[in-house]
Amino acid sequence: VRVGTWVFAMGNPFGLEHTVTAGIISAKGRAIGEGLHDDFLQTDASINPGNSGGPLFNPAGEVIGVNTAILSSAQRIGFAIPINLVKSILPQLEARGYVRRGWLGIQAQALTADLAPFFGMKGGKGALVNRVLVGSPAHEAGFRHGDVIIRFDGIPVVDDRQLSLLVARRLPPEPVRVEIVRHGVPKTLSVTLGVFPDRPATPPPPSPRYPSLGLTVAKLTESLAQRLELGLEAPFHGVVITAVEGGSAADIAGLHIGDIILEVNHIPVNSTEVFHEVLAEATKKESVLLLLQQFDERFYLTVKTKQAAPSRRGGEPPLPRPDGEREREEPP
Repeated sequence: VRVGTWVFAMGNPFGLEHTVTAGIISAKGRAIGEGLHDDFLQTDASINPGNSGGPLFNPAGEVIGVNTAILSSAQRIGFAIPINLVKSILPQLEARGYVRRGWLGIQAQALTADLAPFFGMKGGKGALVNRVLVGSPAHEAGFRHGDVIIRFDGIPVVDDRQLSLLVARRLPPEPVRVEIVRHGVPKTLSVTLGVFPDRPATPPPPSPRYPSLGLTVAKLTESLAQRLELGLEAPFHGVVITAVEGGSAADIAGLHIGDIILEVNHIPVNSTEVFHEVLAEATKKESVLLLLQQFDERFYLTVKTKQAAPSRRGGEPPLPRPDGEREREEPP
């Protein structure tokens, strides 16, 4: 399937039976905010309520997708599940009524050009591990935060989203070889994937001052965690941001009150004193690498100390959620 291919959508929009509309494939691999495993075909063939579950087929009469969702705020922007994905999960649905997905047990982000030098990388491709869950397959296999995953079972990894799809489509328990770069040194790890756990999504996030970054921090204590409603449990690690100056380097980089700074340039900071010492040395350079935690999510971020040109987490912002025109509550 290629972008620009003519396609036809069939269904019963608004109860009008046997309706066929025509259009083209507008894009592939779309993420529309439905979950970690989004991988939709986008089409401008008219799709409306009543089209869900209907086929999307090419001029040869081959079904290439299953109509699934639309953007209610736009015209002629619809989405379909690729038929190869449907075929891969159909045996599982027939056998047990639900889909088992592979699980590595990490949190990762795209490796940007700004982040790459801090991890011994020249290019900006790969998935940067910012957290390894204790007891997960990745933890047992020896993964560490700061590792850059460059190949998964021989397939080059471009970013964290592609890695998520590659992992999810493997049937656990299945051993996989993963190539990483750790502090500039290539390594190969063997990991046996687990089953993706069924748990609710993490909600998004809603004292000395450091003029070089424009923020104020404090030691993270139980009382402070409760006051800021961080939802954390002891033991506590890192320092918490209690104020961010408008227009500062921290503000431009996207730091918020309540964000927890765990590391500065790979050095753990568990007190304001250590943070002060490490930051004093780190701010002599053009940018500083931070390991942050927002609620249950961890990620790396660079903050420019001399130029207002920060790097944010990789990837495009998600599209608005569809209007509910789909058969399943979560994509396969």
